Amino acid sequence: MFKYMQNHSAVFFVISIFLILSSCATGIPGESLTQLDSLRKLNPVPELTPGEVVGIQLAALKANNSEDQGIAVAYRFSSLRNKELTGSFENYTLILKQDNFAPMLVNNGVDLGPQEIKGNTAVVAVRVRLIEGDTTGYIFLLTRQDRGDYRGSWLTDGVMQIGSREAPMIQAPETIDA
Repeated sequence: MFKYMQNHSAVFFVISIFLILSSCATGIPGESLTQLDSLRKLNPVPELTPGEVVGIQLAALKANNSEDQGIAVAYRFSSLRNKELTGSFENYTLILKQDNFAPMLVNNGVDLGPQEIKGNTAVVAVRVRLIEGDTTGYIFLLTRQDRGDYRGSWLTDGVMQIGSREAPMIQAPETIDA
């Protein structure tokens, strides 16, 4: 029980720090370093919910630096199936920097929709607020791992863009401001 509380508290602490830092953005080079350093310490654990995994990935992508360390965090929370499809880390990085996924790297914040869990599969809807003022949506598909180092942990199998401009959200989203 203590391990669960400790891991859960660490996630909430990191996400809280991310929210505080991002709401006080000053434009000072290296400001994202603190939040990225905190995110880089996280690893998949069974206690994380699918929504928390997606939140960590999105926070890491937004805090990405020239060395792509934020993308490395997101890659760590990707399933073996996802890694088989996307290939190497370098290829994963190229995919994320393409037009469809680039808004996850540079945006004015994200809104996490509700997570739907059925057995060992989960779906999380996300709305990303673009710099230009529009929005785009994504669906994250996650599975609870049944083998490997992260057995029992939720990891992302894939992400699909579902629209742009006025991306709809179901229910009231949990907001992570930029």
